[in-house]
Amino acid sequence: MSEGTVISFGCSHTAGSEIDGVGDSDYNRQHSYGAHLAKKFGYDHMNFALCGGSNQRIFVLTTQVLKEIIVGTCNLVPHLRKNHKYFFLIGWTSLNRFDLRYSNHLVYGQAGDAGDYLDDKIVPVTSGTNPNLVEDKDLRRILKYIPYVTDNVVMADQLASYIFALQTMLETNNIDYYMFNAIENHFKTDYFTQDRYDVHAEPIWRPGNTIIYDNIDETKYYHPKSYIENYYRWCTSHGHENQSNKYWHLGEPAHIDWANHIYPEILNAYPNLG
Repeated sequence: MSEGTVISFGCSHTAGSEIDGVGDSDYNRQHSYGAHLAKKFGYDHMNFALCGGSNQRIFVLTTQVLKEIIVGTCNLVPHLRKNHKYFFLIGWTSLNRFDLRYSNHLVYGQAGDAGDYLDDKIVPVTSGTNPNLVEDKDLRRILKYIPYVTDNVVMADQLASYIFALQTMLETNNIDYYMFNAIENHFKTDYFTQDRYDVHAEPIWRPGNTIIYDNIDETKYYHPKSYIENYYRWCTSHGHENQSNKYWHLGEPAHIDWANHIYPEILNAYPNLG
């Protein structure tokens, strides 16, 4: 048993979706970039990423796990250990994802280590979800109004609050961590006028809540204000291709390269981990 554990939080990219050619599996999670980083540290790995998960859900899950570690109780996740070194790896996802608490169905699918934390009434959607693809009639009606009640400026401000609050909580409780953007930079708010997968596209910037963003600790957050320096765009600009054109996930070589790429950045923030 190692002296530490890397705990990964994020969306399907952090879950390693489609590494083995299918959506979500234990194999994928065990071969994701979080798992490869854990090997470099000589740590164990736990993966709390949720396929389709929003930044809201990432924040909630991270704070729930943090609470377990702080309090020292392991009721929800029995294999959390007291007096153990934990490192939180957090890959923030797309701005336009959010949760609706609506149905009685568990829609997240396989959830890895996060299973006991899930609210089975949460429906993960995006502001671009096509209502016509949803079977439930009432949910279809709700989705038609989503673009009128929220936008990426609102979500960028919410995410800034999540990041700042989480950094503060982790620092206060002496938990080492590292953050990065898994898909996109979160200052880009004109989401639907750009090709989100074109690495050469010029971004349209609007900073949202600059007061909070300006106080984010960038020494423990990989290039938060760079358009190209996120997991997906960095990997695709370095020769990695999608496993399929349906879900836009990358294979294990991309996960290995990303782990190798951010490892020195993490060591700059935490030299004792090397």
